[in-house]
Amino acid sequence: MNPEYQSIDETIYSIDPDNIVCKKKSPLMALLFLFIGADFFAVNYLVPGIYNSPNLSSAVLMAGAVFGLIGIVKLLMNLYGKSAVPVYKPSGERLKRYELFFDAAYRDTVNKYVQAGDFDALVGLPHSESSAILVVIYKTSTGDILLAQVFEYVPYHHEPVTDTLVFDKSRYRLSGDIA
Repeated sequence: MNPEYQSIDETIYSIDPDNIVCKKKSPLMALLFLFIGADFFAVNYLVPGIYNSPNLSSAVLMAGAVFGLIGIVKLLMNLYGKSAVPVYKPSGERLKRYELFFDAAYRDTVNKYVQAGDFDALVGLPHSESSAILVVIYKTSTGDILLAQVFEYVPYHHEPVTDTLVFDKSRYRLSGDIA
């Protein structure tokens, strides 16, 4: 359709680099699980009552192994998975991603509402299970900032048909939450 437009997901950090930053998730939870797992193993061998009881010893070792595996998986996900989230720097809030699907018959109406920042009217349109028109929205929970882009389905993928639009709280209308 329009190859000059770039996807909001690819450019979110370059749209407003002073205010929208990439924040990595903390590995503290993963390290806590690893520490708890190691503690179970240590308790198993340091407490004679547990070590001398085969059933209790097996249960403690199993709990330690489960906590350790959860910690390892969480740590690997933090290191190699998608552990970065977009954050609105002035408020420190995470930008949450929403997707709204509409039938192709609403193409012009959807474009008009998104361009005008009238998200109350957009949410009021009949949603569709069809993925012909997709609106991707990133929004903070307080609504300080909202980013939106319209996509159209072409065979095998959605292609952007508008630029990414950035709205501050005073430039868009959305009274409820996006469902």
